[in-house]
This record gives sequence, C-alpha cells and structure tokens, in this order.
Amino acid sequence: MSGAEQGGMSDDGLLQLEEPLRVADDGTLESAEPQDVSREPPTRTGVIQLWEQLDLKIKEQQARPRGICAIRRSLYRQCFDELIRQVTLDCPERGLLLSRVRDEASMTMAAFLSLFISASHFGSSKATQAEAGKWELEGELRALEEEVAGLQAEVRRLEAWKRQVGRRWEERREVQVALFSEELECLERSEKQYQVRGSGWPHIPLRCVGY
Repeated sequence: MSGAEQGGMSDDGLLQLEEPLRVADDGTLESAEPQDVSREPPTRTGVIQLWEQLDLKIKEQQARPRGICAIRRSLYRQCFDELIRQVTLDCPERGLLLSRVRDEASMTMAAFLSLFISASHFGSSKATQAEAGKWELEGELRALEEEVAGLQAEVRRLEAWKRQVGRRWEERREVQVALFSEELECLERSEKQYQVRGSGWPHIPLRCVGY
C-alpha cells in the first residue's frame, strides 16, 4: 500500500475537491479555480468551529434565510466542500461519492436557476405586453368615454329641441282654440240676430191648392 492509502488519504479524492463544479449567476456550470487542500485531519472541535463560522458568516454577509440567495449558496458550498475534505481524509471512496453528490446537486441547481431565469424573462416580457395592452385598452376606454359624452350631449340637445317644439305646438294650439272660440261666438251672435229679425216678420199662412 502507498503512503497516501496507509494514511487513509487519496490524492485522486483530494483532486476532486480542487476542481468542484460551480453554478454561475446565469445558471451555467463552471469549474472552480484549483485550490490547495489542507491535509489536516478533522476533529470534533474543528467541526464545531466550522458550524460557528458558518453562522457567523451568514450574519456578517446578511444572507437571506429563504429563497434564492447567492451569498447563502456560496457559504454553504464552502462548508460542504470542507465536510467533503474531512470525509475524504478519513475514507477516500466516501469522499469521492460525496463529490459526485455535490456535482450532481450543482447541476440540478444550475438547471433550476436556468429555468428560473428563463421564467423571469418570460414573465417580464408578458408583463411588458400586458402593460402595452393596458395602455391600448385605456386609450380605447378614453375614446369610448368621449363618444358617450358626445351622445349624451346629443340627447340633451334633442330633449331641448323636443321641449321647444312642444311649447310651440301648445302656443299654436292655444291660438287656434282662441280663434275657433271667437269664430264660434261670432256665429252664435249672428244666429241670434237672425232669430230676432225673423220674429218680426208677418206670419203668412200657407194655402192648400186643390185640383
């Protein structure tokens, strides 16, 4: 057995720690820059310190506790890498398996992030279209309101014309009634005069003529 295998440490396993996959901001995967990996064996105190440092970094960098947060993702990724390093020092095969799990999780995260970005762009385009449609509908609404106002003005004008025609017709009817009444009175006076004149004429009896 080699010295690395005797110490429970694999150079290939540690190499997987040096070249992990990272999720870029645009949702694509990229290889992280190689970094030197410490061969210091893990201890219980080191794990507790790692936990405390993670909580401290989250508070210091004001990472969001929920939702998509690049700061929180980066801190947990660093913590997970450290855990893989510690596991790899103890069991290289288990470390390699965790590295594959890490890369698979990174690819899944990249797929979800890409889908999220695509959905955001789609939602933005739909919102822009809806806003444009809103302005168009508002223009049509204003045009309809102006048309309604014009029709209401026309209704008021016709109602005024109707009242004016009604008044004129009533005035004309009153004039005609007055004329007819005056003419009727004139006729009645003439009839009385004829009756008075007729009463002064001598009565002439009619004789029957026989053959």
